[in-house]
Amino acid sequence: MSNYDYNLDNGMPAHHDWKRNIKRWKYLADSYQGGLAYKKGQYLQQYTLETGSQYGQRLDSTPLDNLCKNVVHTYTSFIYSQPIKREFTGLNEQTVNKFLKDCDLEGRSFESFMREVSIYSSVYGHCWVVVDKPSTPVVTLADQQAKNIRPYVSMYSPENVLDWGFERQENGVYELAQLILLEESNKEYAIVKCFYRDYVEVKKIEPETGNYEILQTYDNPLGAIPGFVAYTSRSPVRALGISDIDDIADQQRAIYTELSEIEQQIRLSGHPSIVATSGTELSAGAGAVITMDENLDVGLKPYLLQADAGSITSIIDSIKQKVSAIERMAHLETARGTRTAMSGVAMLVESRILSQKLSEKASNLAWAEEQLWGLFGMWEGTEWTGDVIYPD
Repeated sequence: MSNYDYNLDNGMPAHHDWKRNIKRWKYLADSYQGGLAYKKGQYLQQYTLETGSQYGQRLDSTPLDNLCKNVVHTYTSFIYSQPIKREFTGLNEQTVNKFLKDCDLEGRSFESFMREVSIYSSVYGHCWVVVDKPSTPVVTLADQQAKNIRPYVSMYSPENVLDWGFERQENGVYELAQLILLEESNKEYAIVKCFYRDYVEVKKIEPETGNYEILQTYDNPLGAIPGFVAYTSRSPVRALGISDIDDIADQQRAIYTELSEIEQQIRLSGHPSIVATSGTELSAGAGAVITMDENLDVGLKPYLLQADAGSITSIIDSIKQKVSAIERMAHLETARGTRTAMSGVAMLVESRILSQKLSEKASNLAWAEEQLWGLFGMWEGTEWTGDVIYPD
């Protein structure tokens, strides 16, 4: 999802909110993705005196119970369990049908695209959507259709949106005035696409020095930035959302740490250490023979050093409490039936809280689609006057 792989603070345009939140966004993305991304994040606390190779082995042997992904996909399944009603009044039917089948010119359907918007806005709190159109010059609508030149959409995670700016209009509405996107990056250079009201600029920047080369410049025929923020839940700060897994990710990390402790306890209790003097001859395995010096002091005889496995039970109980806390934070206890001791009134209240949360997410997705279809109509030289209805 993200092209962010190194420090872009030097010589790169970056919003102060981007700099303040980038580490947290990467952590949330890793918490959702799990697997290799989570292992590379090194979210286990390294023990004192633990070597790098020992820490790496512990990272490889510790499993992740990915509850963040579970919560995000549960929310999405609720929202898209019913069909979304869309009216395309004012738009060309043939172009819309092509767009619904392939909205990003890479074969992805519009329904799949909006599901991903729902998922990643849930992970980060928000994501950005850009509705663009190839700048190839054409004369007629027939030429556009023949060359398949039509609007398409792209989704950008907050990690890849380096800078943005809003200007307040005379009517009091804040309108997006600039949008700077990270399209590609490596250690040598970064490709940045800058949207302004009048033109679009593509730059190749050297992050270490800030030197750049303008690769392409072309007019913006819309006179407006063809992008917007898709929220899962709005925060008091403009263009920043509130992640559905912000607190859940911390609980997941705590469970991850405790799973590592269980694995270590099993190893220590199942494979005790032998304490012996350097001159003692040992053999491993069942029926092993230990040969000691005849004159060895009785107090120095070999013995086993074995960890107490009783603490594993307390760690498991702690994990169960954290899983219960996650379901409580996500308001999924009644939906999954994991807490049977709740009263009828408590279950009703919990169900209403979940419904309200899902209703807010659905409303924000509907608003995002309205912005999208409005920009689609602008690119087509017409006005979209239809409607989008998500389940409430």
